[in-house]
Amino acid sequence: MPDLYPVTLPDFSNVKRSVNKRFSAEMPILESEINSMDYTAVFSVDIICKTYEQSQAFENWIINLDNAPFLKDLRTEYGVYQYECAFLELPLEPIENNNSYTYSAVIFTDRLKTDLDNIDRQLVDRYKLDRKTIDTAINQFWPKSGC
Repeated sequence: MPDLYPVTLPDFSNVKRSVNKRFSAEMPILESEINSMDYTAVFSVDIICKTYEQSQAFENWIINLDNAPFLKDLRTEYGVYQYECAFLELPLEPIENNNSYTYSAVIFTDRLKTDLDNIDRQLVDRYKLDRKTIDTAINQFWPKSGC
């Protein structure tokens, strides 16, 4: 299991995301669409260190990480979820401004799965089962008119 992003380091800011959906199912009878909640995404992020010491701690963490994945909570439109993250571009050249250091990075993320993540797939399977049962009941067992 990857290590957690240290709570002593600054949080990500200026987060910009591009999402790739993995699963989508149209349900014409219900006139709705079910989208899977398991996303992979690429985020562009800034990490702003307010002190030189914090900047050094961040750089040491990046170097010790050695391109390994890490776990980080990220906020999306669905709420805050834990993601497994990996740097696509390492943030090793900060921009200094008024004694603060801004690191820019690009990370690839994959949201960690929970027991609730497969509910939409289970709903589609249940819908197919119910549809078959209702079709059979109406077409084979419904009383004929004039009986």
